[in-house]
Amino acid sequence: MKSASVRPLESLGVGAFAEVQVPEGPPQTVTFVVWQPSHHVHRGWVLSLAQAGTTTADHSAELFRLAQSIHLRLPDPPET
Repeated sequence: MKSASVRPLESLGVGAFAEVQVPEGPPQTVTFVVWQPSHHVHRGWVLSLAQAGTTTADHSAELFRLAQSIHLRLPDPPET
């Protein structure tokens, strides 16, 4: 990895964060948004986007907005 940055995300469930990586090799940027809907849901969600040809793109804001819209539509966890 050439570089990586991680920042927490508010208002997107538990332990949400965005990570932007610039790997070695062909010019590209890989962005991840990771979150867990609640303390009661024991699974996490990950959105990723790889942008070829650039090493400066940070698409975490766009992925964050998409994650927020998905988060609102996630089903409730099954009763245990």
